[in-house]
Amino acid sequence: NSPLSTAAFEVLAVVAYNQPVTKSFVEQVRGTDSSSVVNTLVERELLCEAGRLDLPGKPVTYKTTENFLRCFKLSSLADLPSLPSEDGQVELSEIAEYISSSDSVSTFTLISSHILLL
Repeated sequence: NSPLSTAAFEVLAVVAYNQPVTKSFVEQVRGTDSSSVVNTLVERELLCEAGRLDLPGKPVTYKTTENFLRCFKLSSLADLPSLPSEDGQVELSEIAEYISSSDSVSTFTLISSHILLL
C-alpha cells in the first residue's frame, strides 16, 4: 500500500463530495486529464463504478467504496469534513493545523478544501 499522490487525493475529494461522477466531471473540476488516476483508484478499490449515465456514449459514473471509508476512518460519507464557506475563505490557522497533522483524514480535508476552492 504505497501512499496516494496529491492527484489521487484531489480525485477522491471531487468524487466523495459530488458522487456519482464521470471522469469528464473530475477532469473539468481538476482542469487536467484524470483517467489514469481514476483507474488507479479503482484498482486500489477506493473508487468503483456506480453505473452509466443515459447520455450519448453512456459514460461510466464512479463513487467511493467501503474501503475508502475504512481507509479514511469514516463510518459514512456524512462524516466527511464540511466544505469551506461560500466565500471560499480558508483560515490560515486551519491550513497550518492540517499541514502539521500526519492524519490521512486531515490530509484529505486539506486537499478537498484546496480543490473545491478552485
